[in-house]
Amino acid sequence: MIKVDFKTDLKEVLRKSYQEIKDKNSIYQFGVKTDGDISTLLVGYNTMEHYEKVSKSTLEEYGILYSECRWNMDEWLTDELGSLDKQLLDGINNYINSEPFESMDKDQKLDLIVESLIEIRKEGLFNQSNKKPILFIDRTDSIIDKRMVERIKLLIDDEEIFNKFYEEGVD
Repeated sequence: MIKVDFKTDLKEVLRKSYQEIKDKNSIYQFGVKTDGDISTLLVGYNTMEHYEKVSKSTLEEYGILYSECRWNMDEWLTDELGSLDKQLLDGINNYINSEPFESMDKDQKLDLIVESLIEIRKEGLFNQSNKKPILFIDRTDSIIDKRMVERIKLLIDDEEIFNKFYEEGVD
């Protein structure tokens, strides 16, 4: 029951977020960012324009291609989510910091987030777009361990793009 309610609410936040930004942006990547403790969730997205702009500026400034913007959600956009129904996202963040969810294993929590993203993809949310966004999850301040790589592979769902992530995004 707890998992069902969490996933239902998270999927609703993801749907609303995507619907709100898709008309104003050509979305390249879309996903959920969380902290190391999985005590806060944030919806984020990246556009090709934003990625190219950040990549170009770091190439000019430092002489290197900056792949962080592609695979580190700290570099993604979240500002246009301001008019999103924050009450639902706040409710999710309050919920994940209370029992019994708080005492769940971190891997279980991450799996529920990934399952939610995969389910909205299967429901056809992204079929409305000419180019479907790359789905992603980012757990800041944490290493990308083998299990996280497996989760990301499920989300990316494209071998060529996953290989780019693995080459650029895994230390």
